[in-house]
Amino acid sequence: GVLGAGIYIAMAGQIFLSVGGGVLGAGLFSAGLLGVVLTSGELFTGDALVFVAALLGGRVKASSVARNWTVSWCVNFVGCLAWAFVIGYASDALQDLGKAEYAVAVAEKKAGQTFLGTFLKGIAANFM
Repeated sequence: GVLGAGIYIAMAGQIFLSVGGGVLGAGLFSAGLLGVVLTSGELFTGDALVFVAALLGGRVKASSVARNWTVSWCVNFVGCLAWAFVIGYASDALQDLGKAEYAVAVAEKKAGQTFLGTFLKGIAANFM
């Protein structure tokens, strides 16, 4: 479901951070996407793409798109927060691996990016 998709992506992010990023981290990140696909999960990015096409094709109303996007984003976010709290915070998993500083550096870099750059990366993510 939608909650599980958020958990799988958070899990993938933790795997990425746990191995120190790079090519290995990027390759292992796909485990989260595989989890989403195998469980028929709904990621907000996929819903955004599918529902825009349906809206443009006249198959759904704008209010339905807004409702779907709101629910999908919020529940994905809750799934990510649940994983981050239970595994990342309560268990000190990244701290145990000595990767907490790396995680902060990645977060700071992402937070400093421009809106346009982040928006374009989101569009590109839909084509994967």
